[in-house]
Amino acid sequence: MRNYLIAVNPALWDIVEVGIIFPCGDATLTQDQEIDIQCNYRALHLIKSSLCAEEFDKIDRLQSAKEVWGTLFINHQGTRRVIEGIITLLESELNRFIIR
Repeated sequence: MRNYLIAVNPALWDIVEVGIIFPCGDATLTQDQEIDIQCNYRALHLIKSSLCAEEFDKIDRLQSAKEVWGTLFINHQGTRRVIEGIITLLESELNRFIIR
């Protein structure tokens, strides 16, 4: 996904990596803030449109591309750790059954 966002527009990955601060209330936006918000929603759209329904439900409420990316990253890292733990557990159980 990183390479895809960079290929579409390098500023999109910068927004995902760094994030943006949404202005509060009716504050007048600077041109840079408008561009950042626009890039955020472009990146958000690209990320969300590439997800399955289950993954989409995990991040649907989030409005920051950085938050979405971080949430997805943590969910998948956690899943990988769980799988590695299960594999280790199964290997130890299998070693008990091996006749030496």
